[in-house]
Amino acid sequence: GGGGGGSGGGGCAGLVVANDAHPKRVAALEAALARHGRCAEERAVLLVTCHRGEALPSPARPFLAGQGEGFDRVLADVPCSGDGTIRKDPSVLPRWSPSVSNQIHATQLEIGWRAVQLLRVGGVLAYSTCSLNPVEDEAVVAALLRRAGGAVELEEWPAE
Repeated sequence: GGGGGGSGGGGCAGLVVANDAHPKRVAALEAALARHGRCAEERAVLLVTCHRGEALPSPARPFLAGQGEGFDRVLADVPCSGDGTIRKDPSVLPRWSPSVSNQIHATQLEIGWRAVQLLRVGGVLAYSTCSLNPVEDEAVVAALLRRAGGAVELEEWPAE
């Protein structure tokens, strides 16, 4: 989401935008939020949208005065083949084939590229799948880095 993130003083600062392209998953998120009884202050800084990630609109203006346009942080949890879930959900295996990763790669790349475009300068993108396939993971990240032409850089994941 955009804005300043947590304030550390117990209050909320900034804005979290949660997006999914599928209305049923958006409804499930809304239901989970209602079930967990988040306080009004937290709900006031959460915007849930239903839009294709590769075409998500840009914010119309900076979220906070003095901030650049765009989001501080973007988590792109992209659609994937799901091969990383086979151990906990064996029903995935009969539906899986190597071609699934190849077919979804372009969509993953477009969502990842849109995420890069939505970041403000100095922002951080976390790219996520539940796949173990390098076509869906490392190949997408490498393509994003190439496409950005040096405007973004890969950071090491904290070793903590």
